[in-house]
Amino acid sequence: MAWRAQLSDQPIRALAILSTKPGLLAAWTQSDRLVFLDLSSGVKVNDLKLIPPSDPPPPRLFPSLITLAPSPPASTEDSDHSAMDFDLPAPMPAGMRWVEQMKAPNGDFLPMICVQGTAIYLSADGGFWVRRTEQSGWFFETKAESKRLEIDAGMQIAAFAFDRKEGVSAALDRQGRLHLYHKAGRAGSFNTPLHIEDDLQPAAAISEGGEYCFLTDGARIAIFDLTGKLQKTIELHFSLGAFSVSPDGTTIVAGDLDAGVLRVYGGRNWVPTYQRFAVDVLAEAKRAQLMGIGTTSGAALGPIAVGAKGALAFALAGTVCVTTIARLKPPAPPKIKAPPASSITDANSDTASAKSVEDSPTTIS
Repeated sequence: MAWRAQLSDQPIRALAILSTKPGLLAAWTQSDRLVFLDLSSGVKVNDLKLIPPSDPPPPRLFPSLITLAPSPPASTEDSDHSAMDFDLPAPMPAGMRWVEQMKAPNGDFLPMICVQGTAIYLSADGGFWVRRTEQSGWFFETKAESKRLEIDAGMQIAAFAFDRKEGVSAALDRQGRLHLYHKAGRAGSFNTPLHIEDDLQPAAAISEGGEYCFLTDGARIAIFDLTGKLQKTIELHFSLGAFSVSPDGTTIVAGDLDAGVLRVYGGRNWVPTYQRFAVDVLAEAKRAQLMGIGTTSGAALGPIAVGAKGALAFALAGTVCVTTIARLKPPAPPKIKAPPASSITDANSDTASAKSVEDSPTTIS
């Protein structure tokens, strides 16, 4: 499994690996437009246009269709029922109208969308999600209810991650503090070694099941467990672009913007393991199809997605590439074949004969 596909003449916005068979790669060519590609072959399966849901119209009553019975005589026992009561359905949570559009062709739900100021972070089964709007703030929602997250007034969130299995959220604020939430309730706030700067891009990720959260300020990666305990800080010697974490939290793939290198940190101690130039990985991949016009020459390394079982996707400009983490191992140097033993014996024999002639005395008659 190693293929590449040109999707657009503009940079790819985001990537997501949807692992339910048949596995799919979701690639955002625009914030509201996606292409679904077969994860194994790169063949286009479908595309999607996200449509902002309009506000539902208020319920209307039609007096001409309602028959009113004569009012009964006033009674102290029935005085509370003298007015008409209508059982109207509860309004649908605002995020539900987005969730209905987030189902992929293989049945998986997209992990996240962000369209026209609204962001939805969705659970794997589509049953709950976090919704953010620029006007209203942050909400934890299900099909039946909507609750505002316990966020302090004036707190600015720089990066946010959502566990799609347990409903745990990790928020990194502009002051470099970590805030953990379970559904709508805040579980705690913690200091971090991160420093948010304007010229670096903060980001966050969380492992499936919420065991670890991964935060970066662009200069280092800090790894916390869900008690707020710092597990490790990885100091980076390069400018971090995108980064992604495997579902089990054991692998980090980071994009080096300075050199265009994919760098892998693996194991429970997250130590450097592999690294390769993204253009070399791209060149080795089989071209699946051409759906756009553009070039990857000089392009910055774009979004990255890591799936289960070592699947890896990344983008350079408008081209996406799917491969495996194992392919990031540098190729072994070519082996130099030793000459056959008979050739060595013959060469040694010739050398010995030549030396014997040179050393033999010359007779002059």
